Amino acid sequence: MQWKDHLVAAENVLKAQGTYDTTMFTNVGPAGVFALYPTPKVNLYRVLLNEFMSNFVLGLAICGCRDPTNHFVPPALAPWIIGFT
Repeated sequence: MQWKDHLVAAENVLKAQGTYDTTMFTNVGPAGVFALYPTPKVNLYRVLLNEFMSNFVLGLAICGCRDPTNHFVPPALAPWIIGFT
């Protein structure tokens, strides 16, 4: 809600220029503040592999920190390790 007025103003400028449909959901459009859109002409398989590996490593860190038999990670340190991962 804090940025709604600015985003609506940006959308109105894009509509007035006639470029709303082509730039709204790109990394340079107003929707780029809510999502990380890949740049044009990037290999989508590389983007998929990047997301899969990032989420896989983060999942491993979360599972490793939440494991009650893991004595190397004290409970107070688990949020810090997950956050830095």
